[in-house]
Amino acid sequence: MLYALLEAVRLTAVHLEPFLPGPAARILVQLGEQDDTGRPYSERVRWGVLATGRCLAAPAPLFPRLELHSTS
Repeated sequence: MLYALLEAVRLTAVHLEPFLPGPAARILVQLGEQDDTGRPYSERVRWGVLATGRCLAAPAPLFPRLELHSTS
C-alpha cells in the first residue's frame, strides 16, 4: 500500500516537471530518484519504476513559508 502511494507521488512529480521544475525535482530527490530527464517520457511515466527497499530522504518543505504581517 505504501509503495503505491510513493509511486503515485513519483508519477505526480514527473507530470509536474514542465510546470514546477524545482519542486518536482525536490520531490524526486526526497524519494531517492536520480535525475532521469534524459530518459524518454513514456519510460518515466510507467508504473512500478520506483525501487523497493530504499530509505527515503528526510522530509523538507517544497515551498517557502509565507508570513503574514499585520499592519496594526
